[in-house]
Amino acid sequence: MEKGLNFGRGRGGRAKFLLLCAAILIFGFVSLVLVLAQGTTTVSTGSIGVIPEGYVTEPIMVENVMNLGGGTINVSYNSSVVHVTNVADGSGNALTVVAWNVDNSTNPGCVRISAYNTTGKSGDVIFANVTYKAVGAIGSTTSLNISVVSLFAVNYSDIEYSVVNGSFKVKDATAPVVTNANATPGTILNDNGRPRAVGTNITRLNVTVTDNIRIASVTIDLSAIGGSAVQAMSNIPDTNVWTVTTNASAGINVTSYLVVNATDTSGNSNTSVSIPLEVLRRGDVVRDNVVNMEDMMYIARYTVGLEPEVSSPPSVFVGDIVGEGGNPCGDGKVDMKDALYIARKEVWQELEP
Repeated sequence: MEKGLNFGRGRGGRAKFLLLCAAILIFGFVSLVLVLAQGTTTVSTGSIGVIPEGYVTEPIMVENVMNLGGGTINVSYNSSVVHVTNVADGSGNALTVVAWNVDNSTNPGCVRISAYNTTGKSGDVIFANVTYKAVGAIGSTTSLNISVVSLFAVNYSDIEYSVVNGSFKVKDATAPVVTNANATPGTILNDNGRPRAVGTNITRLNVTVTDNIRIASVTIDLSAIGGSAVQAMSNIPDTNVWTVTTNASAGINVTSYLVVNATDTSGNSNTSVSIPLEVLRRGDVVRDNVVNMEDMMYIARYTVGLEPEVSSPPSVFVGDIVGEGGNPCGDGKVDMKDALYIARKEVWQELEP
């Protein structure tokens, strides 16, 4: 008689065999997941920063750990950038700091910390809270490099781990300075898709931005004139000038104040400066924000001297709607062609100017 497992003959035996194989595979997979989960303990500290002579406290974390009993951990750093001034217990799921020793006089500096717990801590555990003081110049940085001397469970067995180092930056507390905010030209025609004379519906927005350190970005809020609320401005190389060109499809017949946001690499922002821009509706010589027969009559009366010059106050480029042969860019003057265009527009024979 044959020895070993016997699943019988036929379809029923094969089914039992397949079920057993599946169970073995599932058990193996679950075991592998548990092993991997137990091997993903991480020792880490964060990326932090503070202004010169300022203090900040950051924990050393031991994450995804089981029954942590204690250990000894070093953190090294550039002592010309930062000093360690204190080490203390964390709150909640934390070990007790039993001893620490710091050396800020050499470079790199180093703090060594020993901590423990008699019953074992699991999950994400605060090994210790470390307080740092910024001693370097604005913008200076250093790595916070972790080296683990020992890390063990409450049963004295070593714990496998990986390390994630942190960093420290001496931050600037001063926001960028924004000056010379201007639009060239400061008054433009609205843009509805119909061609305009070159330069009448486009403006260039400029600001000068200076800072103690590097500028990270300069944006401008163009939402009031139909653009992006965070439109990026570009730096003109080898200058402190930031610029962007834009048209306007909204904010018509008003002066909009377009707010600039200048941000430096320490995260300080200045939003106190805006650029004024006036947008006029083409054809609206009466300046009531509609183009209708009142505007047509004004232009007609102007042509025979019964109204003041159209360029004062509405400006010639508002009334210059059409040129020779129907040129949509106009011809640089206001005359009966422009009046006729408005009259035809009122009976749906022309587009909005």
